[in-house]
Amino acid sequence: MRMRKWILVLLALLTACSFLWAGGQGAAEKPTIRIAHQFKGGIGGDFGKWFPEALDEWAAEHSELATYVQEAEQGDNLRNKIKLDLAANNLPDIVAYWSLQSLMPMIEEGLLADVKEYFTESTATDWEDYYESALNDFKYQGKYYAIPSGGFKDYYMCNRELFQKYGLEYPKTYEDLLAVSKKFAANGIIPLAVGSKGGNPAHFLFGEMYYQVGSLDYMNKIKTGETSFNHPLVVQTAERVLEMARGGVFPKDTIGSGDFQPAVALYNDERAAMILAQTWAVWWFKEDIVKKSDLIFFPKIKGAKNDPSTFCVGNVNGGWIIKKESWDDPAKRKAIIAVMDWIISDEVLRKSAESGGGPLYKKVDLTGTKVPLLASMVNDFTKGQASWTNLWSQMPDPVSQEVFSVTLDELWAQNISAQEFVEKVTASIEKALK
Repeated sequence: MRMRKWILVLLALLTACSFLWAGGQGAAEKPTIRIAHQFKGGIGGDFGKWFPEALDEWAAEHSELATYVQEAEQGDNLRNKIKLDLAANNLPDIVAYWSLQSLMPMIEEGLLADVKEYFTESTATDWEDYYESALNDFKYQGKYYAIPSGGFKDYYMCNRELFQKYGLEYPKTYEDLLAVSKKFAANGIIPLAVGSKGGNPAHFLFGEMYYQVGSLDYMNKIKTGETSFNHPLVVQTAERVLEMARGGVFPKDTIGSGDFQPAVALYNDERAAMILAQTWAVWWFKEDIVKKSDLIFFPKIKGAKNDPSTFCVGNVNGGWIIKKESWDDPAKRKAIIAVMDWIISDEVLRKSAESGGGPLYKKVDLTGTKVPLLASMVNDFTKGQASWTNLWSQMPDPVSQEVFSVTLDELWAQNISAQEFVEKVTASIEKALK
């Protein structure tokens, strides 16, 4: 009888332990998925406000899969956050990041999954739903390291009323640009709202000017060392920048007016007559300013080999990456597939388009989608233009990208000669390639 009682007690204990063990396993099987992105504080217009809230709602409805945590930072703050995460060996599971060159340190360390595996396992999205050219922008040694999400095209906008007020025509040539700039500057109007802070937005203008006289194919080979940044046409472009700076084309405080939003603010306040902007900025412009604006092609440089009406600077510059260690974890993989299915769903991308986001790299039917006025203007105006990769993305690694950016700041501020600018950037590229 006593033995039987001990057996019953032992069975009860084993049963209790099995319940505790099962409960512990259940808790352990529910992973935490960290998602880092740049949609914070209205970046991305209405979409920037909508996305984090909608993602939280989706996560709450799918809480049985994982605990989803958002880690949002604006612009370069996100880049700095990821650098710190990498230093701490703490990369989030899913990250919205920049170009292939920006990903190279992570790729070389084996930190990123091949996203083609995601498409193979997803039942909601197919590989063929995306444009092949966009997918190839993240291809390296036969693998694909990001799902393209962000991209842009340049557009050149003029305030019609300011031009009319001073009796000026829109510039069609580089010489026209210098001439109208002289008249605007004499009347206290900034001719062209392009400064340089961390190379922004200066490197887009530098690219627009170089590509008229230079070659896309030549620049494509910079990052492999097949061609050199130290080329007479690059020096010539830098000399034109200095000529424009001396001629008062740019704001006097090139650092203070640099970066994207300060430039847009100058144009919105009608303190600047012209601006070179990108598609991600369409929602920053006031609608009443847009209505009094026209888009023009970048003024043609004498002796140009490439007509500026046929191309603009633009490319895929962002994508969703997946941490390989997380993807290789079966519990996390299921949760990652589910949330990525939502992140790149037509519903989400249509919402992005309504806020002016684009261009889209997934084949999405936008019928009935209300696209902002400026987004429609830009789409129509640039649809016949080829997109040529910005020069920042042609740098071989993040260090050379940084050198290129800060040296543009020096050039815009007239603190360095054209040849010195080119030699400094070339040295950083050569060091990266070694």
